[in-house]
Amino acid sequence: REAYETLSEADTANLLSADGLRMLAEAAWWSGEPDVVLDALERTYGAYLKEGDRSGAAMAAFELARQNAMKMAQPVAGGWFAQSERLAAEIPEAPVHGYLAWMRGFMAGMQGDLELALTHNNEALEIANRLNDRNLQTVGLYDKGWLLCSQGKPAEGMAMMDEAMVAVVGGELDPVPTGYVYCGMIASCARLAEYRRAAEWTEATTRWCERNSITGFPGICRVHRAQIMRLRGAWPSAEEEARRACEELPRFNFVYGLGYAFYEIGEVRRRMGDFAGAEEAYGRAHEFGVNPEPGLSLIRLAQGKLDAAAAGVRRALADEKDPLSRVQTLAGQAEIAVAAGDLDTAASAATELESIALLYGGALPTVAAGIRGMVRLAQGDTEDAVPDLRRA
Repeated sequence: REAYETLSEADTANLLSADGLRMLAEAAWWSGEPDVVLDALERTYGAYLKEGDRSGAAMAAFELARQNAMKMAQPVAGGWFAQSERLAAEIPEAPVHGYLAWMRGFMAGMQGDLELALTHNNEALEIANRLNDRNLQTVGLYDKGWLLCSQGKPAEGMAMMDEAMVAVVGGELDPVPTGYVYCGMIASCARLAEYRRAAEWTEATTRWCERNSITGFPGICRVHRAQIMRLRGAWPSAEEEARRACEELPRFNFVYGLGYAFYEIGEVRRRMGDFAGAEEAYGRAHEFGVNPEPGLSLIRLAQGKLDAAAAGVRRALADEKDPLSRVQTLAGQAEIAVAAGDLDTAASAATELESIALLYGGALPTVAAGIRGMVRLAQGDTEDAVPDLRRA
């Protein structure tokens, strides 16, 4: 905040160079001033061009693409990304080339093309190593680890992600890549049900925050904390944390994260029996690009609408190809199918869950054991159900 106020005064007096405007944008972001961020970055881009620094202009364009993507302003983000690529093509190798390759890999991964994502990610890592860019090295290492986990290589992938986290807690990185790797690690642990690992790295990162007088990473980290609180049964606290995330995320241009925050609110309300409130929250999650399943179908189950519940999870599974993203929906499908007496569908969901758990490991075999035990109990196979349920 002190840096933001000082730089703002200098900006008012027209004293900032391109580098100064870039620092103003960063200070504004950490101070929760999203409109100032975009304005300062746009002026940073123009100032670098006037100064003849095409590398700086390309990096400013890249950051504008990233900020607009977080705001879900995709056409604007695409325009700035293309501008960054055009400028990068005119200059010798610089950090921006690595960041552009990293972003191509990130987008390919989001679209499910893991091989292409790894190709771009490796290119980013090679550039980072040549230029000794520690921020990009660590972000690329984390992303490569997650891509390997997504390919069914959790031991190799998690080792890379743990290595990236060492750079985070060791204070080697700037705050933004620190936040990216930390939040990504916690989200990855949640998908793999690695809650102990998530807790250990959260404790280590908290020490880093205390050393640097940072209260924590805004918005999206509250969503992760809300999820842990919900799993531990602290439902009112979990909803409050997710609500605070909803207030903070727009202040940091992270509009997309609102979908995850609203989904957590829906999960809490569903468990507390507030079905109308849960359905409203799931609807808001869907507005921001997050699939509201299996939560929405589990509401239909609680309302006794078995056909609607079964149809909802069936549609969700037809659309979702990523195995790890199918885990919770498969668990929901098994629960709904058992309630409907459709034990063949329940058993099929349990079998797929077991195959995913076998591939990815972590705590997922425990999740699969709980579902298999539930199905066996419904089938009347109490003897085999008991060991599964005890394990879960």
